[in-house]
Amino acid sequence: MKTIAYLQRVCIACKRDFEVFYGSDFVEDEGEEAAYKLIRDIAYCMEKGTFCILLNLESIYQSFYDMLN
Repeated sequence: MKTIAYLQRVCIACKRDFEVFYGSDFVEDEGEEAAYKLIRDIAYCMEKGTFCILLNLESIYQSFYDMLN
């Protein structure tokens, strides 16, 4: 969590908005619908120029790799 605190301080110092997205092992968070919602929310933040910090979201990392390449 030290890394998150550091990233938050950097964003604040640079006057950049940021959003932290967490993944979990809850059944409700592992479904396809939850993945689509996360992707939609993250894409919206990216469109606004918000710095996105993704934690424990292995299920959607590949989606962003494909999209951003």
